[in-house]
Amino acid sequence: MVAAISPADINYDESASTLRYADRAKQIKTKAMVNEDPTEALIRELKEENERLKSRMKNGDVDEQELMDMANKEVMTKEELAAMKKQWLDEMKANMKTNEKEVSDQGKTTEDKVKEQKEQSQHDTVLSKIMEEKKSKPHLFNLNFDPQLSGRLVHIFQKTDTEIGNKKGKESDICMVGPGLHEQHAFIRQEKKHHQVFIKQGEKDCRVLVNGEAITEEVELHHNDRLVFGSTQLWVFQNPKEKGIDKKKYPPITFEYAQEEIAAKAGIKVDTAAGGDMALLQEDLIDVMPAVEEANSISEELDKRVKFEIILISPHMLGKMQGTKAE
Repeated sequence: MVAAISPADINYDESASTLRYADRAKQIKTKAMVNEDPTEALIRELKEENERLKSRMKNGDVDEQELMDMANKEVMTKEELAAMKKQWLDEMKANMKTNEKEVSDQGKTTEDKVKEQKEQSQHDTVLSKIMEEKKSKPHLFNLNFDPQLSGRLVHIFQKTDTEIGNKKGKESDICMVGPGLHEQHAFIRQEKKHHQVFIKQGEKDCRVLVNGEAITEEVELHHNDRLVFGSTQLWVFQNPKEKGIDKKKYPPITFEYAQEEIAAKAGIKVDTAAGGDMALLQEDLIDVMPAVEEANSISEELDKRVKFEIILISPHMLGKMQGTKAE
């Protein structure tokens, strides 16, 4: 470093400041280090240590004084020195095995990191492929009461005919788990030429709802239709190739929107403008309906011959009923 100062008294302050800075800079010491991963550095050091140990063992590189220091004795016989040298060789071999094992363990850790990076790269590739296919192929995505989990599951329709079922029998193209789901619950058919998609039940008693209404025959699906399979599987159908979707305006499809739609088709009028107790009652009904459907599906699967229904009783009538029981 070169510091420029002036002999003129008018530049005294600047010269003094420059000298102070130069003095501080002079005290800075730099040490060059190899930019090396700590794990790789440890592996290298262990390998170097093993090479050094091998060299000493091969040449018998140990003197009598070192052996006597190891035994804490000032004088040793030839037999004692030979026994001590044998012990020294055994210790060297043990150290080498320990180093080799640590090198192997560290190497496995590095391989695992590489493997994880490859798996993450493959996952990102698959995710990118799915996101790209969503733009051009019909597909389903899930709805969940937790908004963070909605849209996390995506099924792209790759084939002309797609089967939806549970995992109890033959594996279906799309497997779903939950109460009320059959081995062959529904079939989805594509007409790729006209970009149309149709759905029908697998069996007559399979529960399939399209926009809150149960289907009994094959129906055509349209972009943003809400589908329910069984009691708890709630999905949204999207067909990016459907004609005219660019000109239509669709409401935000959420779990609450789909549940309100199902409740409305079941005869429960959802009045968003209602306030007070009526609004709370509507919210409770919407929350209870899926649980009732699930309970009925479980009852049917277990052949309990019990059906659960929602019955609304006014507080006045409830008081009368309780009073009658008390009497």
